[in-house]
Amino acid sequence: MKLKLKRLTISLLALGLSSTVFAKPVLQQSYKNIEEYKLDNGLKVILFENNKESKVYMNMIYQTGSLNDPHGKGGMAHLLEHLAFKGTKNIQGEDFQKRLDQYTLTNNASTDYYVTQYTNEVRAEKTAIDEVLRLEAERMDKLVLQQKFVPAEIEIVKRERELTSDQPFAILIDHVFKGIYGNKDLGREPIGDLEELESINMDELNEFYRKWYAPNNATFVISGNFDKASLLKSLDQKFSSIPARKVPEQAVVPDIDLTKVKG
Repeated sequence: MKLKLKRLTISLLALGLSSTVFAKPVLQQSYKNIEEYKLDNGLKVILFENNKESKVYMNMIYQTGSLNDPHGKGGMAHLLEHLAFKGTKNIQGEDFQKRLDQYTLTNNASTDYYVTQYTNEVRAEKTAIDEVLRLEAERMDKLVLQQKFVPAEIEIVKRERELTSDQPFAILIDHVFKGIYGNKDLGREPIGDLEELESINMDELNEFYRKWYAPNNATFVISGNFDKASLLKSLDQKFSSIPARKVPEQAVVPDIDLTKVKG
């Protein structure tokens, strides 16, 4: 098996409740049945076995978000997240989402400044677990991004933006960040700029995908009711063949001078 076991202490928040925690896990001593594994290709897998649960929770976290959107292409990470449900080399078009719906109880995704994550709530059955693992491996390495799906997804982004347009706290945070950073760094909302979204072409999106969706740039968090030996074997079979890639340096948010912030 190509999995190398490391036992660590990780806050229970790290079980998918806080993406920020996973960006910088707490490494101390071993803690009960929370374990971290690492595949040869660099994929980190964090397991929390809890046989009192009736489900399995999976959270694939890629260490890339809107901070890595290219200049003038605000929302690229978010658009990629939307298109990541639209088919792969082996599971074409809408069949990917249909299969995901068939084997999960719920599935979703989100993009923030620092990470993009795909969450699945799965029945505690080997067939369902194995199939969702296969779908996540396909999403990591074999996405087929197609222009024909872009207009509909941009319309969804518009609706998502409308949902936050009348939320006072969201408006306040956006105003504060724009006052500090302007139209860059944290001043660009992860949801994206509509004009810039419409300017993104498939070559640019594929380049972004290949840069950041790499096993050595991801952490897979799995908790709930599963057979650990079977799960590790399935993870090894489905993910170990995906090659590691050279990942660019993460975007760094510059320090700010609060005396220069305009109200």
